[in-house]
Amino acid sequence: ASSLSIGSIDSDWDKAARDRLRWFPRVLPAQELDRTKGYLMLPENTVLVPFHAVNAMDPAHLLWDNFMPIFKLLEIFGMASSSRHDDILPVRYVHPDGELLTDTCESSPSNQAACSAVF
Repeated sequence: ASSLSIGSIDSDWDKAARDRLRWFPRVLPAQELDRTKGYLMLPENTVLVPFHAVNAMDPAHLLWDNFMPIFKLLEIFGMASSSRHDDILPVRYVHPDGELLTDTCESSPSNQAACSAVF
């Protein structure tokens, strides 16, 4: 089975740490949704961009390690053009407690403070 990473991966992380970012999205047609369970449905002109911020305490890392790859993916799929009328919905993934990764906004109080200033 294939999977995607929810965002940037630090080369210093071990396999267990990298596996925490594995993501298995499933897109279902609206008629197949089980409406008794939670689901997310976006307008057709909205692009959901989930990301995990690595080293986002530093604005340069935020741009090059996080936002540049997002922009490049949007560009590859023709969604970055100023002539398109898509809304981009960036959603930052925050790890649950106990699953902290190094160099993330949640990994220390000082990183949290620095990320708060950037975001």
